[in-house]
Amino acid sequence: MTKLSIKVAILLTALVLACPITVVASKKAATTKEKFRDCACQNEKTYGIGAGTNFNSRALDAIRSSKIDWLRKELIWSKVEKQPGQYDWTDFDAFVDAAKSRGYKVMAVLIDTPSWAVRDKTLANSPDAHKQIPTPEYWRRFVTAAVTHYRNRVDAWEVGNKPNVPFFFSGSLDDYREVILKEASSAIQKIDGKAIIVAPGLTTRKAADAATLAELFEPVFAKGGAKATDVVSIHVYGTPKEIISAGAQAREFMRSAGIGDKKLWLTEFGWNTSNITEQVQKNNMLKLQALNQQQGAFQKMFYCRLIDGGKTMTGNPDKHGILREDLSPKPIKSAF
Repeated sequence: MTKLSIKVAILLTALVLACPITVVASKKAATTKEKFRDCACQNEKTYGIGAGTNFNSRALDAIRSSKIDWLRKELIWSKVEKQPGQYDWTDFDAFVDAAKSRGYKVMAVLIDTPSWAVRDKTLANSPDAHKQIPTPEYWRRFVTAAVTHYRNRVDAWEVGNKPNVPFFFSGSLDDYREVILKEASSAIQKIDGKAIIVAPGLTTRKAADAATLAELFEPVFAKGGAKATDVVSIHVYGTPKEIISAGAQAREFMRSAGIGDKKLWLTEFGWNTSNITEQVQKNNMLKLQALNQQQGAFQKMFYCRLIDGGKTMTGNPDKHGILREDLSPKPIKSAF
């Protein structure tokens, strides 16, 4: 063999060995990058908002000129699948159609167990059946059906809502991780690899400290929970300083737990104008925006409610909205 042929052989061998490594690495990087690029999640100057149970598509026209480009709404399992295997997507279809036709991105929140699907059958007739732990097989089947139906139309799925609050979920955070989060995440990843998985939506109503948040986060992100989540979410109701404090402590925990590379989204917050003036509501939003810009606690923030109406979980009039019930704007709208 000549010196030239030896050099060629060495070069070809190097290329063969190098190419598979390069291809695999590029594919992995592209998958992660593509997921966030396609939903424009890098734009931290835009906001999301909760559509609420009293959603009105005309309200979307009232906020078209704002920086709101995400809409968040609960996809209620107990209403969609009242009987096993029979799905009624009508209401949520109308919401998604209205959002997509106007260029909004959609986050669906997966919540509420039908009475027939509870794991503990002795609780099937309980008025609290909706917050019971579901039978994993039925839950997995519902999530699979939902993601299949809304593939490429729902941009993000938030798995559960405040699972640390018994009013919303009766199980432990270990139950949430194993039955709710990991089962849903597996189904979503198999069907729509571009969809963002957001969790756990834990909530605190007080100024958060590291110990409090660690106690909440640790069971969720242990034993594979971290791998089941693309974006970490929390819900915080309080003063602007309390909200930012919670975000800072959440970020501190994420770094210590080795998941500091994940994004942190504030997927619920707000102020009820049945308790404060509309001007104070607006001022709170402006303060929160300024603090978040300074400290960078959250990469995305979702205000809790678009339109006033209904009752809060404590029975008070729900006037968290940025629009009044007649769809006229409140002062806070200008902050968006």
